Amino acid sequence: VIVLSQAFPETYAYLYRNIYWAVLITCFTCLGAAVLGWQRLRHFLSPIQTLHHQVQRIGRGELDQKVTVDSHDEIGDLALAFNEMTDSLKQFIAREVETAKELVHAKNLAVLGSTSSKVTHEVGNLLNNVGMVLSSLKGERLSPVGEKSLQVLVKESARVREFIQNFLQFAKKPEPRSRKTSLEPVIKEVLSVNQPDAEKRGIHLDFNWPSDMPPVHVDVRLIYQVMNNLLKNSLEAMTDSGTIRIEGKIDRDHVWIAVEDTGPGIESDALERIFDPFFTTKGKKGTGLGLSIVKTIVESHRGSIECESALGMGATFTVRLPLQ
Repeated sequence: VIVLSQAFPETYAYLYRNIYWAVLITCFTCLGAAVLGWQRLRHFLSPIQTLHHQVQRIGRGELDQKVTVDSHDEIGDLALAFNEMTDSLKQFIAREVETAKELVHAKNLAVLGSTSSKVTHEVGNLLNNVGMVLSSLKGERLSPVGEKSLQVLVKESARVREFIQNFLQFAKKPEPRSRKTSLEPVIKEVLSVNQPDAEKRGIHLDFNWPSDMPPVHVDVRLIYQVMNNLLKNSLEAMTDSGTIRIEGKIDRDHVWIAVEDTGPGIESDALERIFDPFFTTKGKKGTGLGLSIVKTIVESHRGSIECESALGMGATFTVRLPLQ
């Protein structure tokens, strides 16, 4: 029989020492676990907080704000989905605003059209009376001053008549009677009509039209007016000799017609309003309705028109018409 014995103080000292180390290790383990847990929690909450702040900015109307979350889990997928939703919302708002503008514009045109016919009729009668008086004065012997005044009155009466006709056309939205036709002969006719004026001023008219250009559904009379207005606009803008180039091309399901000139160009402020009714860069020589009428006609064909220009770089008007 072997009997082992140890004093109680020694036994308790060893036990207390082990308990001390066990408590110390447990405390450090718990502290480490808490730190790691806090870091993981921050890593998890950080994308949510970022998403929350950016969603708040979007909620205040900053729709250009993008949610950027550096995460490849469900939070990242949520951010991507939210960005897609924001883009869709922007497009929806843009469409609704554009629709509202078109409705207001259509309503204004309807009111304008109903009153413009009456105004045009009355003013037309007055102009006819003025014209008859001027015609009778042409047969009278007048002083040099009277002759000059008569010429001014005839010219100004013609300008008023032209303005009334343009105003009436602008007020009434055109209803195209479309048929499938080639645009080449229409543009060639416009060029032949304006060729004498261009040659007189030393302006070269260049026409570049692809041989495989397909026909389009258009109202020939209205498209002739569009091209004639654009060509005359370029001729009037050019103060010196130069070149006006008309070029056509196919872009997917649209036909592009570009009218490019080497004139003085258009200032950026004027470029933003170039298609606005009654806006003109020609001073008293223009009514400000020509390009507005062009835009109305093009849009009635489900097309679009835009202008690119800079001072000293000329101007390019591009008309896009659908093939179908």
